[in-house]
Amino acid sequence: MNNIPKLIDIETHRTEQSGSLSVIQSNTHLNFPIRRVYYIHSIEDDKARGFHGHKKLQQCIVATSGHVTLSLEGYGKTYSFELDAPNKGVLVPAGYWREMSNFSNDAVLMVLASDDYEPKDYIHDKQEFYAFDANRTNVEKVGYLAMHRRYEEFRLQLQQVTEEVLDETSYIMGPRLEKFEESFAEFTGTKYCIGTGNGLDALEIILRASDIGAGDEVIVSAGGFIATLLAVMRVGATPVLVDCTPWGNINPVKIEAAITNHTKAILPTHLYGIPAEMDEVRSIAQKHNLLVFEDACQAHGAEYKDGTCGALSDAAAFSFYPTKNLGGFGDGGCLTTSNEKIAQTAKKLRSYGAAIKYHHEIVGFNSRLDEMQAALLQFLLPYLPEWNAKRRELASLYLNQLSVIEEIELPVVHDHSTPVWHVFPIMVPKDKRDAFCNHLTKNHIGYNIHYPLAMHLQPCCSHLQYKAGDFPVAEKLAACEVSLPLDPYHTTEEINFVIKAVLAFFEHESAKN
Repeated sequence: MNNIPKLIDIETHRTEQSGSLSVIQSNTHLNFPIRRVYYIHSIEDDKARGFHGHKKLQQCIVATSGHVTLSLEGYGKTYSFELDAPNKGVLVPAGYWREMSNFSNDAVLMVLASDDYEPKDYIHDKQEFYAFDANRTNVEKVGYLAMHRRYEEFRLQLQQVTEEVLDETSYIMGPRLEKFEESFAEFTGTKYCIGTGNGLDALEIILRASDIGAGDEVIVSAGGFIATLLAVMRVGATPVLVDCTPWGNINPVKIEAAITNHTKAILPTHLYGIPAEMDEVRSIAQKHNLLVFEDACQAHGAEYKDGTCGALSDAAAFSFYPTKNLGGFGDGGCLTTSNEKIAQTAKKLRSYGAAIKYHHEIVGFNSRLDEMQAALLQFLLPYLPEWNAKRRELASLYLNQLSVIEEIELPVVHDHSTPVWHVFPIMVPKDKRDAFCNHLTKNHIGYNIHYPLAMHLQPCCSHLQYKAGDFPVAEKLAACEVSLPLDPYHTTEEINFVIKAVLAFFEHESAKN
């Protein structure tokens, strides 16, 4: 995402007495440190400059006076910018051929560069540049995630945020947390957001704040991650599993048969970032006077009809584990709710049972989102819609091009839902999954399995006395699911590389029959 040239606004202050002051701050306007500054000026009429590319050098080019046309070519695309004011600049990423023309007589260009002068970084022959450009778009491997690219894009800004928090010397329960809680509550459309140490703790706090404990039952999907069950068990309640839809979300048809006199709540998960069928869940809950909570740990920004996941129930839990759609740089989580009682109790529970320091009203514990994580998440939050849109764009490539393979199953999404594709899952025949995964590995493609053993068969759930065969849909998901690479920083070329490998495997399998 950081390899596209763009025109930026340079912060400018104007006063009648003192004229204008334009300020470029490396951490704010650029995505690279400034190690060199040079000027281009005194250009003769009708002369052009540039006619070279840089392999690694990044630049910001500003016309401090006069006018110039900047043409850029790279990654198979061309761009043109008119520079004619000192309050505008063009960020030029590495790997672009540049030509400058139409200089006015008074043109002066200031160039901010990321590195010292290095002749080996230049490409002066355009045919050589074309070869360089074509070669770098050749994909030879695809990691399951591309998290390093996010850090590369925002390295300076993230470092600046980190330094600011260190300088503030308020590291727990400070203004950064308060600001992020306000922002994320607004993002989800809820009244309250309470930061926690992780998503599991957020689930537990929701249950405790709702007076759910020993002797109570909570209905949970048999498909999904173990944390949902663990939260119920940690408060002393009993998780009652019902089978899932083919893609892991709770099957509303199965819920009513599981309701007893001890049932207090239904806890659906928006697995893989695909919203559960919340209207049906809420209708059943209303009929039986039950609470509804969401495990939204994989669904940051997912939408269901006119609502956002996290605002579709009495309360919802989110995780900010680094791989999440909105991920921090360590553990973190939160709960969202519009229920004041849940919110106020949750604030006490997360901090030793105290609303006021050293005044402990209830038995709580320590589960707080620290200032550093809150500040970093606050910086990243505005980019989440763009990242989710990119995930949907890449997921559509999989959905469109893999649909020709009869042996695999692709996720089904209803028109009234907008998933955020935390994971892109497919199902392959159980007896071919190992061979398929080996094929991906041989082709240098990362993958994952979410999750290889159904929850009711995990050793920690043995006391629930479920057995193999109790939840066949969940067991099929565990036996057949494979998660393909999908990250907002993956390129179209990388996803097409994966698609080609998947097609090749099943074409080979078909030829054997």
